Amino acid sequence: MFSIDGPLYKLLSISYKFVVLNIVFLISCIPIITIPISTVGIFVVARKIIDREDYSVLREFWYGVRQNWKQGLLAGGLFFIILCSVEMDLHMSIGIHSSLSVIAMYMILLISCIGILHIYPLIVYTKSTVKGLLLNAFKLILYRPWLTFFNVVILNVMFFVCMKFPILFFALFFSLSAIATNWFVRRKIQSLTFQEE
Repeated sequence: MFSIDGPLYKLLSISYKFVVLNIVFLISCIPIITIPISTVGIFVVARKIIDREDYSVLREFWYGVRQNWKQGLLAGGLFFIILCSVEMDLHMSIGIHSSLSVIAMYMILLISCIGILHIYPLIVYTKSTVKGLLLNAFKLILYRPWLTFFNVVILNVMFFVCMKFPILFFALFFSLSAIATNWFVRRKIQSLTFQEE
């Protein structure tokens, strides 16, 4: 039961890695400008977890950050610009009392958030320019949309559970979110590459 090959040891080991990954991510996000770069790091480790590879959380996290910091920073900056412009448009639309424009702004915001869910796993799985990443991310949103829907539902459920138990938010939320998102995006990428062959 307590042997290295036992299920309890494996469960505790992977739980420990999830907690360490979450804490490293939160600490590296303290300077706000590093949030997009840290997001790349957490997705690199999430890929290792899904691949069931042997890895060191800290080493893989910083390796992912060093390898992909430019793409992560550009993707995060673009998302920030979209978020700010939608926020400004929402304030103007609410002042005009046009419900159609408010709905349109929320749809743009939703698509942008879902797009950002796909960009970071694509940075990890593919080598592409930022333009290529954006195009591929929005193509993946449209490909097998039920996987995207389930991803968003699972992330929302995890978020609400973590809001009920805040210790889970600081210990597990971001690492589990990255793993879940990586898993869904990987299913889309694998089925696309299978269809191309």
